[in-house]
Amino acid sequence: MTDLVEIGKGGYGRVYRGTWTATGELVAVKVLHASLAGRDAHRRFDREKKLLRSLSDKSTHIVRLRDAGVLPDDHPYLITEYCSGGSPTPGLLSREEVLRIGHSVATALVAVHAAGVVHRDVKPANILCRSDGGIVLADFGLAIYQDPDQSRGMDALVPQYAAREVLRGDDPTAAADIYSLGATIYALRVGNPPYQQFPDEPDLQYLARVLNAPPPDPSQILASPEVQQLLGRMLDPDSANRPTAAEVAEHLAIYAETPFATHQDPSAVHRDVTRMRMEGSPFTAPPASVGDTRMRARKDPVTRTAEMRAEPSSIGRLLRSRKVLASTAAVLVTGGAVAVLLTNSPDPAPVSAPGTPAVTGSGVPKPSITPSAPVIVLTKPKDNTTTVDLTWTGPEGVEYAVVVSAPAASPTTTLAGRQHTIRIRVTPGVAYCFLIQGTNGASVWQSSAQGIRNAVCQGTF
Repeated sequence: MTDLVEIGKGGYGRVYRGTWTATGELVAVKVLHASLAGRDAHRRFDREKKLLRSLSDKSTHIVRLRDAGVLPDDHPYLITEYCSGGSPTPGLLSREEVLRIGHSVATALVAVHAAGVVHRDVKPANILCRSDGGIVLADFGLAIYQDPDQSRGMDALVPQYAAREVLRGDDPTAAADIYSLGATIYALRVGNPPYQQFPDEPDLQYLARVLNAPPPDPSQILASPEVQQLLGRMLDPDSANRPTAAEVAEHLAIYAETPFATHQDPSAVHRDVTRMRMEGSPFTAPPASVGDTRMRARKDPVTRTAEMRAEPSSIGRLLRSRKVLASTAAVLVTGGAVAVLLTNSPDPAPVSAPGTPAVTGSGVPKPSITPSAPVIVLTKPKDNTTTVDLTWTGPEGVEYAVVVSAPAASPTTTLAGRQHTIRIRVTPGVAYCFLIQGTNGASVWQSSAQGIRNAVCQGTF
C-alpha cells in the first residue's frame, strides 16, 4: 500500500485513500479508533469482513472487499474498492435515475438475502457510485444473519429509514431491508425520507409518531402507477405485505440501463482529498443557495466508500449510531435537565433540592431526582460480565428506551420498542447506571436509575 492519505474520520475510526501496490488501484481503508478496539469492535469488524468476503463475488452491486486484518497496534482495518462518485444526494436525481439506483440496490439485496443475511442499514449514504456509473451497496457493519439466536442490537440504525417493526424491537428480516430501500427511493426522489422529525420534537415522541402514522404517500415520487404501487408495498407497515428483493428488481429492470446525467471520471479525482467539485453531479451535496449551481467543497466521497459513518445530521444527531446522545436528552423529559449521576463510590452522593444540580467531588453537575408517572419500575440489573439483562414493568402499548451511562463517557440511549426486557453490551469491570424511558407519543416518563458494580446512580438521567 502506498500514497496513504487520511481523507475522513468519524465516530468509528479514520478513513484513508491509498494505492494498492499490486494493481495500482485506488482503494479506501477504514481503521478503527484506538478507543474502540475492544472485543465487541473486533467482533463487529470480523463479521463485516466475513460478510463482505462471502458476498462481494455474489453481485456486481455489492462493494468489493480487497483485504482486511489487524494492524500491529491491534487496530482492525478494512480495505475496499474506491468509488469516486460518492453517494447520491436526495432530491437531485431524475425519476429514472432514482429507479435505476433502486434496481441496483434491489439486485444487491437479492444476493444478500439469498445468503441469509439482513443488511439492516440501507440508506442513501450507504449507496455508492463507481467511476463508470455503476451503483453498489456498501457498509455491512450492521449486517447480520437471519438467526433468532443472534443478538439483534439496534445500535447505529437510522430511524428515518428503519422499518416500523425494527423500531419496535422485532427481529430484523429481509422485509425490513425492503422497507429501507423503499424509504431510500422515496428520499432520493422527494428530497427527504417519508417521516421527518419536527424542530425541537423529542426523540421518543418522534418515534412514537412514526410508529402510529399512516403509510407514506407513494405518489410523491411522481412515477407510473405501477411503480407507485410497488413503492407503496415496499413501505407497507405490515412486513408480510412487502415484496421480495427479487420482485423489486424485476419491476425496476426497465430502468437498469438509465444513464446518469453526469458522473465523476476517475482521471478527474482531485489529489486534494479535502475538496471535490463535481459541477452538476447528483452525487454531491446540494447547491449552497438558489442560483448557485456549483457544488461547495465537500469531503472526498471515499469517506463513504470505506464505509465510514460520518457525523450524522438532523435525525442522525438525535440518534448517534441509533443511540440518543443523552447530553441532548433534556428534550426527552420536560421540566428539567437530564444527565447520568454516576460515581464509583459506595457512599451515596449528595442530592440537591429540586431544580438544583447536585455536584460530586469531580465537580460534574448532578441534577436532582424527578419521580415518574405513570410508574415505570426497573428491576435490579443482571450483570453477565460482558452484557447486562434489564427487565422493567410499565404500561402496555408504550415505546421504551434504555439510557446507559458509564464514567468518562456520554450517556447513550438504545431503543427497546414495546418489549419490557433487553440485553445491553457492557465493558467488564466498568460501573454503569441504567434508566428506562417510555412514551405514548404525547408524554415521556422514566424510571429511577439502577446501577451495577458499585455505581451510585443519583437521580434520573
